[in-house]
Amino acid sequence: SAGASTVLWHADRIVAGLGLTPGQAVAIPDAGFFLDRTDVNGIDCWPNQMRSLAAVSGARGHARCLERYPPTEAWRCMFPEYFADLISTRTLIVQSLYDSSEIQYTLRLGCFPGDGPACSQQQMRVFQQMPSQHMRAWAPLVNRSGNGVWGIAC
Repeated sequence: SAGASTVLWHADRIVAGLGLTPGQAVAIPDAGFFLDRTDVNGIDCWPNQMRSLAAVSGARGHARCLERYPPTEAWRCMFPEYFADLISTRTLIVQSLYDSSEIQYTLRLGCFPGDGPACSQQQMRVFQQMPSQHMRAWAPLVNRSGNGVWGIAC
């Protein structure tokens, strides 16, 4: 998943560095389209860790995204929902609509429907919102001609 995030951050740069046009290559990130979301209790845990990482590392990410935001908001470029519209390389996103990493580390649900401890109504509500949140976030990229998504939900 971290490798897939890197694909989203750097595909355009790699394609340009190879002297190709965006239509001559296809980026295929396998997971890694992580969202900027609070956890089930409204705590900003995982995204806040990513913001800290951006501050320590100098906020590397998609070049045009870094141009879009002022330095104080460069952390946004760690989350593809803030730059999906800027990716020019043809892209096929492969990601579960119920990403186990997001369930555990971003949402911190403490349950997984059908496997493990039973979920409360609040946990189920947050869990069931994941597909629509992902579809909205990646729409600016995957709805363009030549792009797509394989968003499995099983």
